[in-house]
Amino acid sequence: MAGLRAQRHIATRPARKLGAVSARVGPVALQRPEYPDLARVLSVARRRLWVILLAGLAFAALTRVAVGGPASYQAETTILVGPVGGTYQDLRASGQQAETYAQLATAGPVLVETARRLGTGVTVADLRRHITASADDVTRLLTLTVTAQSPRQAAAIARALTQELRVFTRAPSSAPPADSGGLTAHGMRVVNPPQPPSSAFGTLSHNALVGLAFFAGALFALALLVVRDAAKRRLLREEDLATASPAPVLGALAPRRGRGRGRARADRAAHVVAGRMLALGAPPPATVLTVAAPDGEGTADVALHLAETLAQDLRVVVVDGSPTADLTTAARLAGRPGLVDVATANPGGPPTVLADALVQRGPQLSILPRGGSGAGEAAIDAREARRVLARLQRSADVVIVAGGTVDEGGALQWAPVADSIAAVARRGRTTMDELAATVDAVAVGEAPVGTILAPDGRRRRRWTPGRRRGATASTGSSRPEAAPAAVT
Repeated sequence: MAGLRAQRHIATRPARKLGAVSARVGPVALQRPEYPDLARVLSVARRRLWVILLAGLAFAALTRVAVGGPASYQAETTILVGPVGGTYQDLRASGQQAETYAQLATAGPVLVETARRLGTGVTVADLRRHITASADDVTRLLTLTVTAQSPRQAAAIARALTQELRVFTRAPSSAPPADSGGLTAHGMRVVNPPQPPSSAFGTLSHNALVGLAFFAGALFALALLVVRDAAKRRLLREEDLATASPAPVLGALAPRRGRGRGRARADRAAHVVAGRMLALGAPPPATVLTVAAPDGEGTADVALHLAETLAQDLRVVVVDGSPTADLTTAARLAGRPGLVDVATANPGGPPTVLADALVQRGPQLSILPRGGSGAGEAAIDAREARRVLARLQRSADVVIVAGGTVDEGGALQWAPVADSIAAVARRGRTTMDELAATVDAVAVGEAPVGTILAPDGRRRRRWTPGRRRGATASTGSSRPEAAPAAVT
């Protein structure tokens, strides 16, 4: 009769306290998205935004170096070859003559005399590199373009070149026609004299190239990151859990940082995951095992986060079941007696009492550290594990066992005695194949297995006790203020 009342207590109390959504909805069956979809690409870009920006800046810097150098200025002069008007034969001859003058403008004799006229140490090779000439045989306009490092120098070279070209092409001819404006078919008239340019040439073009290089570098980095993510198939979103494994999805936890909206959002996510975790079995389980993928972060932070959430309404005990004592280290309980001392005999003295090993961290939250010499202790016998769990369940509604990673061996030891199992994947670290292998490894009995997406964990802070409802902090050397009186 007492056992039936305990089951009803566990089954109904979360539904009243944790809210209708988190306790009643249970694990969700998410539709497997296409891989990779647009949302995943955006997720990759958001997580590696600094890499994308650095790649864009690197491309922009290289482009600036490639197209950089002193500013260049251009001066142009436009020359009309031949008369303004005249017969068709004269105009056609002037058009052909304009093309000849364009070739002469960059010829050696004209450039030699131009350099001599300037007298500023300008060589013929420099002039040939910075002077261009073009002619239109229809309009008979000859355009001379000079590029230099200063506006005055560009205008001076253009004027000197124009004068030398007119001198070089001057030849005796017959009188011009009456309507020719005083020019023969071979004469030249400066239409637009060269003026010092007001701005550097190509400034806008250089800036545009640098901008395009930045976007090209950013897109290149994003493409590499997406290809890398597709090759490794890392878990980034809650929907990825459904893609990795057919196990029910319990939800995604958010990092607990600060005390503002981020902390409130993390608490809401923890309530949802905790409710689904309790609803994973039927009736709700009394013992939950948390286990992480191989070579990943332990599950101490996840177990403590969920335990704090459930302890608001239920009596919760968290057990450090990992051989590496991750939970004991995170809770700063190293050196205290714990699970190893309770589950093994003490040949040199009296056995450790379970009530003495429990550490009270709140009105309804207790922790059973690893005990013994800490990390590296031998595996605990399965029969002794069942005995310890049975004793804890007498005064606790939920027992959460932090099993560490699946490759440590502790998780496989606790899997047969757990009522339900939560496989924890680390966002951005655990791959889909690793999560699938973890689910297969712990699915050794009838206990249902669900999946949880947890924060990265590499930057998490050391866990400190909550201050809610009179919770008290405890250091590794302090004694527990109180222990559940019913535990024997």
